[in-house]
Amino acid sequence: MKKIKTKKLSSVYFENLDALRFIAFLVVFLHHIFSVLYFKPESVWANEFISRCMMNGNLGVNFFFVLSGFLITYLLLKEKESTDTIVINKFYLRRGLRIWPLYFLVLLISFYIIPACGGYKGNPKINHGLYFLFMGNFDLVKHGVGNFLVSVLWSVSIEEQFYLFWPLLLLIVPMKHMVKFLTLVVILSISFRLFAHTGKSMNLMLSYHTLSCIYNLAVGGIIAYLTMNEQAIEKIKKMSRLLIICVYIAGIALIVIQKDILQLQDKDSHYIEAVLPLFYAFFFAFVIMEQVFAERSLFKVGRIPFLTKLGTISYGLYCFHMIVIYIVMNRLTVYKFSTGAPGPLLFASESALAFAMTLLVAWLSYRFIEKPFLRYKSRLSAAE
Repeated sequence: MKKIKTKKLSSVYFENLDALRFIAFLVVFLHHIFSVLYFKPESVWANEFISRCMMNGNLGVNFFFVLSGFLITYLLLKEKESTDTIVINKFYLRRGLRIWPLYFLVLLISFYIIPACGGYKGNPKINHGLYFLFMGNFDLVKHGVGNFLVSVLWSVSIEEQFYLFWPLLLLIVPMKHMVKFLTLVVILSISFRLFAHTGKSMNLMLSYHTLSCIYNLAVGGIIAYLTMNEQAIEKIKKMSRLLIICVYIAGIALIVIQKDILQLQDKDSHYIEAVLPLFYAFFFAFVIMEQVFAERSLFKVGRIPFLTKLGTISYGLYCFHMIVIYIVMNRLTVYKFSTGAPGPLLFASESALAFAMTLLVAWLSYRFIEKPFLRYKSRLSAAE
């Protein structure tokens, strides 16, 4: 089993999770590259493969949410268990040092620098102020994707809202009632998805509203609480390889056939769409627990060193990838290399170039922008 490396009370590093972060980003990137470049193969089978396996960016974001809920809740509960309190101001400072520099840089590039250079301006109706207040997801609920360069930051807005309230709630709730509290959050979130909205904005509400997404973070919180129980951890450690295989097969199959499942609901109904993602959240929670604790895993993704290294820059990869895709498309169009519907070779070339440039930009960002802030953050605790 991979070790949990501990540096100090509020500092913990779970091996394999950095590699999982990169895989989650890759899922998002593939979804966006296929969407933006409008690649449509002639083969029906190829189109089916793309729609079922390459267009699951929403699940990549859901995985990020579950993972964040697990890590943040784990750290806060450990702090509360050890000290009987949570130092809220230090938590906020750590999160701000990790998230804010890149987030605001992307807003400045997307809202001001690119338009000033004669580039993409986006929908003038979108509310820039909401993005600067970490409420961009509510702008998407109202307007849809009004600026695709910053639209990916909707999930960062939800995470920041989560960071604002979560430590306060965990400080108030007694440890003995923690599972009940976390379960209640899941129930309230799914209830909101089922009953709290209808009409034309229903799909946007399901996708981007904070209350529609918070169940993912709470599910991550539930497995974080389980790790506080030695008996639960022992059961996870001793999971049989057969069980692990069966859960992975079931989870992957559920992802592949989600389009078919969603087609089962009536035209005016959204009940399946409202509830189905909860099953994905529990599958992702299983993946996290299996990768961190299970002793009979078929494979630990952290054994691939370059995936772990790429996982350390996953935040930059996520924040910058739409800007890079836009620049690649724009420049290739200007020089008449790109078309509205590229063939396989051109699509592969554009995708490879966009991916390589995203890696370079994210590495430069990590090296010269993020690291100075992270060094200061490490004085408060090690990277979360």
